[in-house]
Amino acid sequence: MLPNKQERKQEIRTDLILRAAARLIDKMGYANLTMELLADEAGISRPTLYKHFPNIQEVVATIVIRGYEQAIQYMQAISHQTAVRQLEAILRYLFNISYEPSGFGSTLIYDELQRVLNDNQEVNSQYLQIISMLNRLIEQAKASRDVRSDLANEVIVAMMFSLVEVSALGRMSHTKLRYDEIVDQVVMVFFNGLRPKL
Repeated sequence: MLPNKQERKQEIRTDLILRAAARLIDKMGYANLTMELLADEAGISRPTLYKHFPNIQEVVATIVIRGYEQAIQYMQAISHQTAVRQLEAILRYLFNISYEPSGFGSTLIYDELQRVLNDNQEVNSQYLQIISMLNRLIEQAKASRDVRSDLANEVIVAMMFSLVEVSALGRMSHTKLRYDEIVDQVVMVFFNGLRPKL
């Protein structure tokens, strides 16, 4: 059933609020985000904002949940590829969402948000689903000998996420490489190492 005009208007406004919140988090961090600043950034009144979300934690939880949903959909969409190709594609995806200004994905990697949302069951459930999907892929890649079997899955997952930290990209502003070239080289080093092929 198609949403009626009122429901569609509410969805559009919710999306506007979430994008404004993501922009503010990217710009000033979660700790400085307030409902007043968010209403101003979204161009709506505070009462309108409170009709959509009771507090900042709910806004942020919704952003993270949407980001996780998008990540899960992406991972499912590429499931026809080999495990190692999927891991490479996921690493590229993580880079792309972290670089996207005011996108839902860029909030996924902020540890600060994860700590705040520790008690949110839906956030935790989706996070664990992503980790489980990554662990399955790593196990498949190990079985096909595309990934070293002596490396712990947790370490591989942690390295994938830590490579994507936004702050590391900011330090590369002096380079002449385009962003996609930087990502290509980081992915290459992650999967192939620094040593030249013999």
